[in-house]
Amino acid sequence: YSADIFEYFANQTMTNEELPGNYGFRAKRIVRPKGICLLITPWNYPLMQAALKVAPAIAAGNTCILKPSPLASLTCFRLAKDVDWQNTLQLLTGHTTAAQYLVKHRDINFVSFTGSEVGGRHVLTACAQAQPLRQAALELGGKSALIIRHDADLDLALELALQGILPAAGQICSATSRILVHANLISQFSQMLTTRLNQVELGIDPLSDECQFGPVISKDRLNAIESFVDQIQHTENLLFRSPPYNFSSHKGFWARPALFSDVSPQSALWSQEIFGPVLAMRTFYSDEEAITLANDSNYGLTGALVSRDTDGQATELLSQLNAGVLWLNTNQLLWPETPFGGMRSSGFGWEGGLAGLHEYTQYRTLIYPSSSSI
Repeated sequence: YSADIFEYFANQTMTNEELPGNYGFRAKRIVRPKGICLLITPWNYPLMQAALKVAPAIAAGNTCILKPSPLASLTCFRLAKDVDWQNTLQLLTGHTTAAQYLVKHRDINFVSFTGSEVGGRHVLTACAQAQPLRQAALELGGKSALIIRHDADLDLALELALQGILPAAGQICSATSRILVHANLISQFSQMLTTRLNQVELGIDPLSDECQFGPVISKDRLNAIESFVDQIQHTENLLFRSPPYNFSSHKGFWARPALFSDVSPQSALWSQEIFGPVLAMRTFYSDEEAITLANDSNYGLTGALVSRDTDGQATELLSQLNAGVLWLNTNQLLWPETPFGGMRSSGFGWEGGLAGLHEYTQYRTLIYPSSSSI
């Protein structure tokens, strides 16, 4: 997929645009690169995240400094080392202090950051304090909802629910970690989902073809996820949790999938991004209630809906979600031409597609006499 991203942006072109003239003058919109771009990427999907920034930045004519997470720098190191970038790409490894310094550096023209909401707020504050001011694009966290309507295919809904939380052990910003199920389907769907989660095997080598569920990035992340579930189960209804796991005979840190039902919208489980395989499920009785519950979040990254669309309302309902990427009868599906981005506390700016290319350009308006030969 990363190679497809590079190929897509390599085939894009940017051209100046002739604008309507007036008052005996003509006008053009001139497209230029932004300059030196600082690209800060996270530890999940490290190569793909780098490709989504490096490819459009260089295609637009910029030079780049790529700052990967210290937890996952090797793929970015190989990307920088194994390709002749003609001095357009430099790699900087290390901890956050290096990125903090560069964000405020006078020579940086643009910052693209993917990471947590907390990290994004720090980047945005630094950009605001820098001299001169600089632009930033932020792709941050999410607490996205999967809505299962009254007319949903439950087999499909089950697969999409699993696709929304099990890949990368839930360590994905677009995870649909909140599941809203119509009251007529909640009993059957709960049983189906619990059965499938109980079949998830922990501890299988991630490089094996049999592995369907991998470890989390670090022991610290494992402890954070497990501790959150340990605490929240005292106030919320824990429907399922994988049994305790013996790590002594395996490498890696496997967080146990957990499913909560009848989750209160006031709960931290409903509002906080856990970044692990933890699902919060709730019943709804009408489409209007489902949209209200789904939009009850500070985030706005993705949203999904499962429906046979028997009444022709599915697309309209989905469009009411406050989210940048919307999926109907699918989940976590993207390709290089599709822009990805969010709103609210999920950030702003786009990656992928022509919108992603335009993030790395700046426009100038040229007005000149009609008699000029420009």
